[in-house]
Amino acid sequence: MQLRKLIINNIGAYYTDHTFDFSISVTKNIILIGGKNGSGKTTILDAIRIALYGPLAFGYKNENDNYQKKLFSMLNKKAIKEHESLFQIFLEFDYVEDFQKSVYTIMRQWNPLEKKARETLSILKDGNYLKELETDEFQSKIRTGFPPQLLELCLFDGETISKVINNDLISSYLKETANVMFNLDLFVNLNKDLELYRKQVFNQIEPELHSMVEKSTVELDKLWIQKSDLIERIIWINQQKAIKNQEIEKLKNEFSIYGGLKQEEREQVLANTNKLEQKRKAVIDEIKAFTLNMFPMLLVYKEIIEVQIQLEHEQQFETYDYLTANISVNHVSEILSKQGVSSSAQIDSACLLKDLLNLVKPNISQPIHRASFAQRSEIQTILSKLNKLDTKEIEGWFSESSSLLTRIQKLRKKLELNDTNKEFKDLVEQIELLSKELQVTDTSLIKKEFDLQKIEETITLKKFDLTQLQQNLVTKTKAETTIQNINNTIEVNNKFLQIQLEEKLLHVQEEAILMLNQLLRKENFIRKIVISPNDFEFTLLSESNNEIDKKSLSAGEKQILLLSLIWAVVKVSERKIPFVFDTLLGRLDTSHKQNVLLKFIPNCGDQVIILSTDSEVDIHHLNLIRPHLASVGTLITDHALESSKIEVGNYFDIIYGEGDPIEVPT
Repeated sequence: MQLRKLIINNIGAYYTDHTFDFSISVTKNIILIGGKNGSGKTTILDAIRIALYGPLAFGYKNENDNYQKKLFSMLNKKAIKEHESLFQIFLEFDYVEDFQKSVYTIMRQWNPLEKKARETLSILKDGNYLKELETDEFQSKIRTGFPPQLLELCLFDGETISKVINNDLISSYLKETANVMFNLDLFVNLNKDLELYRKQVFNQIEPELHSMVEKSTVELDKLWIQKSDLIERIIWINQQKAIKNQEIEKLKNEFSIYGGLKQEEREQVLANTNKLEQKRKAVIDEIKAFTLNMFPMLLVYKEIIEVQIQLEHEQQFETYDYLTANISVNHVSEILSKQGVSSSAQIDSACLLKDLLNLVKPNISQPIHRASFAQRSEIQTILSKLNKLDTKEIEGWFSESSSLLTRIQKLRKKLELNDTNKEFKDLVEQIELLSKELQVTDTSLIKKEFDLQKIEETITLKKFDLTQLQQNLVTKTKAETTIQNINNTIEVNNKFLQIQLEEKLLHVQEEAILMLNQLLRKENFIRKIVISPNDFEFTLLSESNNEIDKKSLSAGEKQILLLSLIWAVVKVSERKIPFVFDTLLGRLDTSHKQNVLLKFIPNCGDQVIILSTDSEVDIHHLNLIRPHLASVGTLITDHALESSKIEVGNYFDIIYGEGDPIEVPT
């Protein structure tokens, strides 16, 4: 990864937008940014973290409330007060994947609301926006290929380095660096996951499984015996039921032989009687309806025909009467005139009118009934119904009624004979008694069958439980095998880690001693470094092969040692990462500082960013790294804008141009 550009808008000490150019070349790989304490150097580092990892930069898995509150606290207070709408971080960088270098731009924007900052994320690849799925995939790729732990190792914070040295934590810091740089943390995490899985598998093993299987087997055997007893009892009850049914059938047959009606036969006869009576009632209702409604009209059928004819004449008379009253000779003349007939033909108009009226003149002199339209319609309806009458159907009603009455009388006589015979009654009572006993038998049978069903359900559950226990017993055996396999895997994994570390650390020792001897003021003070792959404790050997007491080293020498070790780890890992040094040189003496600036910083990586105070790098130090400087800038406070900003080309009071740096007189 190589950083190209960072844009901060209304974040931290930066009000409005500010651009930081991290461009480098092959020969000029150092970016120097000066700034006093509180001028915004830390905000630059935080912005890079947030741009790359979002919530993960603060240890959060997602954009939860704590992350939003944390971001809100980082927003520029003046921008919030001025109700600014843009709070942004843009980070542009080169990233190589599948041997292809691409330019990515990560853009995170926030909308402050109720002391929280809701985030919007966009990512561009070579100038094209990634889709939502592609954005998620790239974030995952960054988190695995360039994890936050790796970025933290790139940020050499002077205070952190001092704590490591003062608290004698060089070995643990070296171990963490090596695990991340060599991707060995994957195997370390794998071991942790395997150990956790081993613990989970072990907790699943029940020590009492054998006794539980035996107990469940005994209980299941008892249930099988109970089921067998119930089946035998059900068979006996069914036999008793069959005997009673045979006795009942025998009595019914005897009853039938002597002319008696069985209960179901009597009920059938009674049902047939009721059915015939209902059918006869429906026929009688048809006859009654005919007698009351249509029969009187049928008696005066001829008179109704005459009334119908008279009503038709009266309707014609009404038409004639209306035309006579409303059409005059003048009306006819006007019509003729419109048709082009001469006005001299008025006599003809009178004749014409008379002839027309004669066409509709009825044969009666005066109406009798003067019936309304509804009355005429009613007469027409009655005639229509009379014309549709079927005499054969009417005769059939009377015949069917007589036939049904005969059949009903026969059935009632059969019932009366059956109900009054004493022998029949005795047979019926015996049948009823056996039927009641049969009902008791059926009830007992139902209960036993229900009990059998419950036992079968219990057996099914017990069989399932026993199967589960037996499977668990098998699983226990498998679990024990799994645990053994996990132990073997962890052992192989540890051996692999050991081999890899031993091989890598041999190269680290060689590279570290080369860099260390270039940086230390004391020549050939340390001849060899030996690092243990087990705990990363290291031993320093002198020219005479004697162990050097690490406590005898000064703070500056320990810092030089740590830098050499970290540089060696990065070089052996062959990772291309940017190095950021934040106030790293302040604790070094003049000689060591000069060696670091001349020999370490220009060669530690393809891209180096130095964040320095004015006391840390002066004009002399600036001249030392001048051949490798890609750009220079100073963070200052703009009191008018109430914001930090970067002045490109100046380093505090030193003007940096084409010639030698010139110190501005104060």
